[in-house]
Amino acid sequence: MNVELVALCDIGNGCGTIRAGAEFAADEGLARTYVNEGRAVPRAGARLWSGPHWPAATVVILASGPSMNGADAAAVRAWRDGAQDRHVIAVNTTFRLAPWADVIYGCDGGWWKVYGDEVRAVCDGQLWSQDSAVIGQARMRWIESRLAPGLSRRAGVIHQGMNSGYQAIGFAHQTGAGRVILLGFDAHGSHWHGAHPRPLTNPRASLFIDWIRWFDGLASDCAKRGLRVTNCSRETSLLMFEQMPLEAALA
Repeated sequence: MNVELVALCDIGNGCGTIRAGAEFAADEGLARTYVNEGRAVPRAGARLWSGPHWPAATVVILASGPSMNGADAAAVRAWRDGAQDRHVIAVNTTFRLAPWADVIYGCDGGWWKVYGDEVRAVCDGQLWSQDSAVIGQARMRWIESRLAPGLSRRAGVIHQGMNSGYQAIGFAHQTGAGRVILLGFDAHGSHWHGAHPRPLTNPRASLFIDWIRWFDGLASDCAKRGLRVTNCSRETSLLMFEQMPLEAALA
């Protein structure tokens, strides 16, 4: 299957040179290479998933709420390393608790500008964002996003939900995961690591209200699509998901 792309730089091939900005088609394998190397992006509406394939796997997502801690991260690492079909996504600055995560996801290009060098120095996993500002940066991978509710039904597209944790659930769905376990999804208070430095913004009460509305729709859609989501965050306002202690969820 060919995928329609847009070149971000001049791309040489056996037939000549594809100029930056030009639309062209490539088979799926080559298209993934171009996207992963930051040389092209899928044309709007093109179907391409160049991320990990974790069919029917369980994925733990570690977010940055105040209840997130190192002991829970260590328990998740031991669980992940204990069997196949177990994977971990660390959201934003929680990479500091889980530099071993399979994926580090941050939605904002501004966050990657502040933390990107540190992430690349300590993390071996894939680095992903929906912000096109990261395209071309070392090791960065880009995924298309749209401001829409629930789970995307298009390959290689996630929905925004106004925050990285929401998008990480959509990312896990794109991999083919069958279950998602949430940690640090508190939707209140600050970050476990304290405030971000300027010019980055920090959460506030009115923002959490908006987030919860988005998560309500996401929970309903996950149930319809057969994606089981269990919230193991110790102090959470996201009561629309199944609740369970972490020890029980990982058993």
